[in-house]
Amino acid sequence: MTGALKSTVRRVAKTASAVAGGQAALVLSQVLLPPAFLSSYGVTVYGEWLALSAGAAWLLSLDFGMQAFITNQLSLEYFAGNLPRLRRLQSVGLRISVAVVLTGLLLAAALIWLVPLNKALGLSMSREVASSIGICLVLQVLVGILWGQLNGVLRAIGYPHRAENWGQIQKSLYFAGTYALVLRRAPLWWLPLTQLATFVVMTAASLADLRRLEPRVFPTMRYWDRETAKEVLKPSLWFGSFTLNQFLLFQAPILVLNQVAGKPAVVAFSICRGMYGMVRQGIATFRYAIRPEITRLAGLQEWSRLRRMYSMCERFSFTAGIVASALAFVAAPRILVLWTRRSDLFSAPLYAAMMLCTIVVVGKDTRLDLQYATNRHIRSAMLCLFTYGVFAIGSVPAARMAGGVGIAVAWAAVEIIQMAWMHRENREVVPTLTYWSLLKLCLSGLAALAIFVPIEQALVGSTTHTFVLSLALVAAGLLVCTSLMFGHPDAIYQLGAGFRLFRDSGVATRSN
Repeated sequence: MTGALKSTVRRVAKTASAVAGGQAALVLSQVLLPPAFLSSYGVTVYGEWLALSAGAAWLLSLDFGMQAFITNQLSLEYFAGNLPRLRRLQSVGLRISVAVVLTGLLLAAALIWLVPLNKALGLSMSREVASSIGICLVLQVLVGILWGQLNGVLRAIGYPHRAENWGQIQKSLYFAGTYALVLRRAPLWWLPLTQLATFVVMTAASLADLRRLEPRVFPTMRYWDRETAKEVLKPSLWFGSFTLNQFLLFQAPILVLNQVAGKPAVVAFSICRGMYGMVRQGIATFRYAIRPEITRLAGLQEWSRLRRMYSMCERFSFTAGIVASALAFVAAPRILVLWTRRSDLFSAPLYAAMMLCTIVVVGKDTRLDLQYATNRHIRSAMLCLFTYGVFAIGSVPAARMAGGVGIAVAWAAVEIIQMAWMHRENREVVPTLTYWSLLKLCLSGLAALAIFVPIEQALVGSTTHTFVLSLALVAAGLLVCTSLMFGHPDAIYQLGAGFRLFRDSGVATRSN
């Protein structure tokens, strides 16, 4: 292994170790909070909490993509040695974000004061209680926007693992505080206030760390420049569309199901999506670790190394997406019983549709990461905004016809369109990408439906020993088949070398 590759793998390994910790906290939250909510508050109140959270989530779009664009651009300027330009960008971005957050707070407070949330969302609680929870959720979301931008400076100057470490601590405190309050059956408005406190405390800690490491780039709002602001806003707005997309994709269906099918359908769909969300997050750990390195290589214009790294990332993401999604479907009935202590939350059509959707989403997200890391995202952002808008509108008839299954199928269709588009865009950076890999991924998803739906039905009522043995055989067969489809000896060799360096860098990560 060359010195340059060793250095690259070491940086990726350090970031991966930090990202994995943050993902672990997020997965713990998804695993432990739903059953705790169901046990402490019941299905109806949990469904109402999900609806209120979805209603506040639209405020995330007020980030306007500033965090993602500014962090990437600061990284490019820092490694190019252009500190004056970096300071202007940083100051302009922070001023715009603070102004937008304050405006959003005023608008949201006015909306909550004018509109009775309990009637608008069909809640059983009083208007005063719903409004209190709503304004607390708004504060938590808006302060979280500023936290993300300020903590991102560490990532921009070559310390992505430290940014991830602070993020990991914040997520852990966020989860621990929420979980403790849920177990104590605390009033719901206590939850977002506790979550807000984690953002405030960790912002102060992250900024103190930044001042110690690189005081030259400590955030300030002194360097305003009108031309820089104009330059920043357009690409940032398109980055922001990805945040708006998250609302259209994840929160709008919850609001639709809340109105069309009621709280039990909201809970069942949310738990199913959350389970497959853990699959996506596990796979994303590898991609998130790669992303800062791709940005660095783009800034240095080392395109050949960037292409090799991305091609390896693609192969392993596709393989993991198919294997993990299929295994999650087969194991879902037993996982749900252990997880939620309820057997009525499993629906084979819903989980099968979400399995197919997850396989496609992993493929699309792998394509999107390259654009995200290199700020080549505007055309794809336009497409995503349009298609997710159509999806949000189409989720109403889809939910009326087939409930959560209809929404999952519509989601998969939208993701296939986006994946094909982004593949074409990415060929400008990585010309070796082929459409054959996308076709294999989609055919694998259809094959998974044909193969694993009967397997799941056959294992109903089987003993634990038989089930575990069958799951192991399924996993082994899938790994062999997907490795033959997407694997490559050079990629496997590099991954093995990465694991060896990962062990070596663990000590360095902790010491830094």
